[in-house]
Amino acid sequence: MLSKNVELYAVVEKHRQSSVRCHGIATGALVLAVSFPLSLFAQEATQSSSMIENPACQDCRSFHLEGDAKAILKQVLHVYGVDVVWAHPSIPPQRSIRFDLEGADLSTAGYVLGIMTNSFFVPINKHLALVVANTPENRSAFSRKSVAIIPVNNVVDRKESEVISRLASTVFELPGASLHDGLLTVRGDPEALDQISRTAEHLYRPTPRVRLVMRSYLVTSTNTRKAGIEFPTKFTFFNVLTEANKLIRDNASVVEEIISEGLASEGDVLTIASLLIASGYAGSSVLGNSSVYFGGGRTATGVQFDSASVQTSLQRSKLERLQEQTLLLADGSSGKLRFGQRYPIETSRTSVTTSSTSSSSSTTTPSIQYEDLGVTLETKVHLSAEGDTCLELHQTIRGLQGQKANGIPILDNQEFATSLSVPHNGSALLVSDVSQSETRAIRGLTSAVPTESMLDKTTTQLVIVMTPYVLDARSDR
Repeated sequence: MLSKNVELYAVVEKHRQSSVRCHGIATGALVLAVSFPLSLFAQEATQSSSMIENPACQDCRSFHLEGDAKAILKQVLHVYGVDVVWAHPSIPPQRSIRFDLEGADLSTAGYVLGIMTNSFFVPINKHLALVVANTPENRSAFSRKSVAIIPVNNVVDRKESEVISRLASTVFELPGASLHDGLLTVRGDPEALDQISRTAEHLYRPTPRVRLVMRSYLVTSTNTRKAGIEFPTKFTFFNVLTEANKLIRDNASVVEEIISEGLASEGDVLTIASLLIASGYAGSSVLGNSSVYFGGGRTATGVQFDSASVQTSLQRSKLERLQEQTLLLADGSSGKLRFGQRYPIETSRTSVTTSSTSSSSSTTTPSIQYEDLGVTLETKVHLSAEGDTCLELHQTIRGLQGQKANGIPILDNQEFATSLSVPHNGSALLVSDVSQSETRAIRGLTSAVPTESMLDKTTTQLVIVMTPYVLDARSDR
C-alpha cells in the first residue's frame, strides 16, 4: 500500500449531474479515489468530423477528433462503455492532440491513446479505468502485481543463487526476488513473470534421469553322464573230471542210490555228476556255478568268473533364480549393485595373559573384517545427443578360493570393465561364468577312452539384462 494519498478525479455515471467527493489510497489494482467537481470534465472536444461506425464489427469504431487530450481520451473510452478516473498528476492540462483512427477496438484505441498522451490505464472494474501518467514511479505504484513461484533446479551453492537474484532484478526489473529450496519467488506484472519463468526453465532445466532396470539370472546347469561296461576281474580254471570225482566222493550215499535205481552206470562219472548237480548237491563245488567249458575227455576244462555289468545313465538339471533391481541415476552419475553376502574373515588375534601369585589365565580376541563376496556391478550413465544411453560398466566377482594361508581364506577376484551404447528401447546382456567343474564318472574298460560324454559338468553363470529408460525431467515436473 502506498504511503501517501493520491487525489483522483472520479466520474460516476449515475451521478453525472452532481459533484462527488471521496478520499482514498491507490494500491496495485485496488483504487479508492478522491474526486474534484465534475465541472472539470465538462470541456468538450472540438470535433473535426463526427464519429463513424464500422459496419464490419460492432466493437470497432472509427474516430477523427482534435482537441484537448483529456476530453478526447474520455470521449473515446466512453464510446466503448468505459469511464475514466484521473490520477494526479496525469496528462498535462490544455494539451491538444489530433486523433484519427479507423476500425479500432477498445484495446487498439487504448493502446494508441496511451502512446499519444504518455499514460497507461489501470482497470478498476468492467466499466471504470484509472488513467495514470506513464512514469517509472507510477508503473511501480499502480501496475498490477502478481506472485510467481518458479522451480529452479541444479542450484548447488550460494553464489549461483545470487546470480539468479541479480538476473531477476537487473534484466527483468523484478526486485525482491528470493530463492529457497530450489524455488524462486518473484513479484511483478504477468508479462515479466512469464518471461523470467521461460528463461529459468531453459537455463536451469532439471538434469535428465535414467531408470536402469537390471534383471539378474543365476543359472546353474548340471549334466551327469555315466556310461561303460564293467568286465569280470576274477577268473577260476579247473579240470572238469577232477571236480566231478570230488563231487561223487562227497555224496557217496546218494551215488549208490542213483546206481541202484539204474539212472547211471557205475563208471559214468560225468553222468553221475550231472545228476548230483541237478539234484542240488553241488552247492560247494565249482560245478554248481556258471562256468564256461572247453576241451574233452580227461583234458576237459572249465572257467569260472565273477559277474559283468553295463552302465548307462544320463541326468540333467537346471536351476534359474530371477531377481530384479532398479537404479535411478541422473545423467553423468553412477550407482552400484551388489549380489552376494558379507563374509567374516579373521585377520588377526590378540592374546592377553593375566597372572597372579597362584594362577595365570590367557584370553584370545580375534579381529574380524567383513568382505563383500559375490558380484558388484558399478554403472555410470551418459545420455548422448542421438538419444542413446551410454553405460560404463565395472564388474567385480569376489569369492573364496578354497585354500587358506595361515588359517586365513584366500579371496579370488575377477574384474571386468567395458563401455557400451544401448539404443532407445533396447537392452544389454552381460554374461559371466561364476564357476565351472568337470568330473569323470565312469568305470570299467571304456574309462580308458576319455570322451566328452564321460564327464560330469556343473556350470554356474550370472546373466544380467540391463534396460535403460530415459525420464524426461521436464515432463515429470
